[in-house]
Amino acid sequence: MNATWNFTLLCTGLLLTASAKAQFGVRLLLPQTENVTKSPYGEMYYAGLGVDLDITERSSCGLDFFLDVDWNYRSGRLRPSTQIRYYYELTNVYGLQYRAQYHFTDNSKGSFYLGSTFGLRYIRQTIAEDLISNRSAANQSYLEQANGVVVPVGLRLGFRGGLEDGYGDVYVGVNYAIGGDRALSDAPFLVEDSELSGIIFQIGFAAGFGN
Repeated sequence: MNATWNFTLLCTGLLLTASAKAQFGVRLLLPQTENVTKSPYGEMYYAGLGVDLDITERSSCGLDFFLDVDWNYRSGRLRPSTQIRYYYELTNVYGLQYRAQYHFTDNSKGSFYLGSTFGLRYIRQTIAEDLISNRSAANQSYLEQANGVVVPVGLRLGFRGGLEDGYGDVYVGVNYAIGGDRALSDAPFLVEDSELSGIIFQIGFAAGFGN
């Protein structure tokens, strides 16, 4: 996790350097969805906290930390026979993302923006398999926890209010996931939906308060 720590320090330094002359806001992500894995889009949701800084009237930046709030297991039935196999997979995601935006109008009021994003996603998958037959109760035969990190780099388009008092931000984004498009585990029964995505699409809303 050294890369995560170094990235956090870099982003924090950039924000602190800019904060001396910038307008500042704190945001709550309510919610955000993105396809870190190849599961159907909109299956995983995230909540988190972030900060916003207006550096000039047309430029801003920010840093977000978020985690998934969907803790339901994905399950499936495999190879029907006298001994039926079931698998269970739970994916947890922890995200950190730096944002830099260009606003098409003065950002002291509501404005559209186009920005670049760079971040980290730490993914943990808990994977299990059960064997069930007509002659016995379920017996768990396989259990694994697989971990991985991807680095999403991409673009975001959104509309954000001015940072004075309360503000909102609605956005969409697309990212190329460096280290993605692969399976975290070599378990033979995992389906393609459990693999990491190579392209991450993102939709979200945030509400914040600034000064």
